[in-house]
Amino acid sequence: MITGARLKAEGVRPGIPDLMLVAPRGKYKGLFIEMKKPPNHPNDDQKKVISYLDSQGYCCLVKYNAETAITSISSYLGGFML
Repeated sequence: MITGARLKAEGVRPGIPDLMLVAPRGKYKGLFIEMKKPPNHPNDDQKKVISYLDSQGYCCLVKYNAETAITSISSYLGGFML
């Protein structure tokens, strides 16, 4: 609860993905990645934000480990389809 209150006071909004790369590539304006530990999945706030960002032209992904996130970032920066 303390951490949540501190984050809210700092302006953190619920549902915002963990990683953001502001680098346009191809049809995308940037890349957002939500990191999850298996077996967790995005919650409702995260799903709404991901859907909104997607509708605005951003590439949004959910990854479950660092290796797949790194691969996705590398592919995105290289211009390959994720």
